Amino acid sequence: MIQVENIIKTLKGDIMDTRLNKNKKEQVHVTTFSNLGRG
Repeated sequence: MIQVENIIKTLKGDIMDTRLNKNKKEQVHVTTFSNLGRG
């Protein structure tokens, strides 16, 4: 049972990491676009 719990924890962690990475990428795109607009 402990193994299953660990697997679920790691899966949840991976999902959170991918969400954070997505948000970071979107933020980078927004900043580059705003910089282009200013330039």
